[in-house]
Amino acid sequence: MTVSVQDTDPARAALLANTLVQVFSDQIQADQASRYADSKTSLEDQLASLEQQIKTTSDELAALGTGDTNPSRLAQLQTALAQYRSSYASVLQSYEQIKLAQAQSSSGIIQKAPALPPDAPIKPRPVLNAALAAVVGLMLAAGIVFLIEFLDDTLRDPQEITRKWGIPILGMITRYKSNGSPLITIKQPRAPVSEAFRSLRTNLEFAAVDSPLKTILVTSASPQDGKTTVAANLACVIAQGKRSVVLVDADLRRPQIHKQFQLMNRLGLTNKLIQPKGQLYGSLQNTELPALKVITSGSLPPDPSELLGSIKMQELMSSLKDQFDFLIIDTPPVLMVTDAVVLAPRVDGVIIVVKPSVTKRGELHHVIEQMKQVNARVLGVVLNDVDVGRARYYYYRQYSSYKYKYYKGYYSPEKSPEKEKSPAYTNLMKGRSPAPAGSGKEKSPAPPGSEDVS
Repeated sequence: MTVSVQDTDPARAALLANTLVQVFSDQIQADQASRYADSKTSLEDQLASLEQQIKTTSDELAALGTGDTNPSRLAQLQTALAQYRSSYASVLQSYEQIKLAQAQSSSGIIQKAPALPPDAPIKPRPVLNAALAAVVGLMLAAGIVFLIEFLDDTLRDPQEITRKWGIPILGMITRYKSNGSPLITIKQPRAPVSEAFRSLRTNLEFAAVDSPLKTILVTSASPQDGKTTVAANLACVIAQGKRSVVLVDADLRRPQIHKQFQLMNRLGLTNKLIQPKGQLYGSLQNTELPALKVITSGSLPPDPSELLGSIKMQELMSSLKDQFDFLIIDTPPVLMVTDAVVLAPRVDGVIIVVKPSVTKRGELHHVIEQMKQVNARVLGVVLNDVDVGRARYYYYRQYSSYKYKYYKGYYSPEKSPEKEKSPAYTNLMKGRSPAPAGSGKEKSPAPPGSEDVS
């Protein structure tokens, strides 16, 4: 047995430990003595009773010897006296043995090592307590983080999309400041974000190697994913690549294309669908890019899904495909209405816009399943409004930084001040090829939106 005592006084702690051992030993010895005392009392009572019987029998024998002799009674009394004396001797022997055992008994408790006052306190231990608190805190923090990650259904890892659903990531658009206009590919054509849209255009060209890709539908799971901005900027970079593009606003519930291009929305898609076949006058609107035309939504109909699924819509799409190299259609979110699902089987490919940390896994899964049910061709996913400060996008953040430094160093006037005033340098900064010397075109201004940044 180990006795442990904690006290603020070290000497008192040692005294208490030693006293506990002594008291325990005395208690054991007292318990043993009480057990012998009960046995001695019982034997003493037996001895007193036998002594009384022996005395009574002896007196009766003495009285019988002085009077008339009764041989049978005399023999009976003598036999009883002999039995009483034998029993007395046996009880007396037991009594003496108990007394001897009591005299020889002692406590079985032996103190192996006496308690001594400690030199140093056992607590508090600030270093140990701090270390334990740190470990417990880290474990709790890890548990909370794991619980949050487990309960959070939003998409955070871009590789999860390819790994789980087998859909490629066509582009990754970083978060940027719009400065009043979401069309950054027109306002800042040499910005790193504009280069990301051109990378998206290149990836779409690779996706069209096996089959032609002229009609593209852009949709998303929820309204806050930024599908309209992606569709508009994608149309701009394709048009900057010297290809004719028509952008159709098929979001007949919350149209936004006319706001981004600052166009009138009096006539648009719904008005065109009620016009005779082949007449596009009044529906196509010009933009800053000569190769890009826009068809806004027009008047909002009461039944957009039926209108988009009509034969008139098929005929319009066929007519636009014949007149333009690319047809890009902006549609409502799939989880809100069925408009995008109605048009998806009639286009060459579907682009799903996803906003990391906002779009949920279940929502994206539902969109993909909806597209599979109508046999639509999903080209891939575009990650929009990506925060490159997160660890999951470290590689992309490094790549964007290198790309920004490259463009800054190539186009910055400080790198070549001697060429800043030359016509060739001015044309290069505006995106035009330098005009031959003596051609008389060195100072001709470029038409608005005609810069070639493809």
